[in-house]
Amino acid sequence: ETIFCDDYAKEIFLQNHFQGVVFETVMWYRKDIALPNVHQLCFTNILPTQALLLDKVDIFECPQCGRKKYIPETTFQLHAKQSYLDPGIDFYSTESIFGSGREHPILIASNRVYRILRNMKLIRNLCFEPVILTD
Repeated sequence: ETIFCDDYAKEIFLQNHFQGVVFETVMWYRKDIALPNVHQLCFTNILPTQALLLDKVDIFECPQCGRKKYIPETTFQLHAKQSYLDPGIDFYSTESIFGSGREHPILIASNRVYRILRNMKLIRNLCFEPVILTD
């Protein structure tokens, strides 16, 4: 759920004008200095839960606070309402609502990002799954 990159990848993102991502400094624990050549990607656009169609998930509701957590089944595939997505934005994140332990978001990259990174042979260690768009 946390993605890091080096200066080379950051430069590719900037050259391609990918929208919806910022690069945060990664601090060296105990030395309190920035790690060289390491950046954390932070997605700035959060899709609300109502933008998602959540089928094939088990829903757990916290008895104390009532917060819902969604545990995807093995055949789960993310469905998002197209009206919530801006074609000019390349990256989105869901709210942190998925998982059986500590909740995490699902990170979303546009098809444009996928094609550019694939053509540059930079997706070897990344996992991409299609998002089904609905009306």
